[in-house]
Amino acid sequence: MRIEHKKIFDDIEIQDEIMLHGIIAGNVSVKNGGILYLHGMVTKNLLVQDGGKVFLHGMVSGDIMNQGGLLEVYGTILGKLHDISGLTYIDSNANFNKSNA
Repeated sequence: MRIEHKKIFDDIEIQDEIMLHGIIAGNVSVKNGGILYLHGMVTKNLLVQDGGKVFLHGMVSGDIMNQGGLLEVYGTILGKLHDISGLTYIDSNANFNKSNA
């Protein structure tokens, strides 16, 4: 697993296992086989594709779209949650506008 403590200024695709404690100032796509442990922040949108996994302990400023992956939310979503397919778990302590789900 890679552990990152930096700011990334581009859109990225994740196909491996990464723990992020920094900021991604762009959109994130988690592909099949990719695993993201987010303790930092994504400033735009997060897409979880079929076979991808996201464990959100930090914050996503934009929307999150689960298109067939595993999404566990313990942190904060400022945008909308689009639970299209896959498995989505929202912890009781997570912060998001339920009317946006």
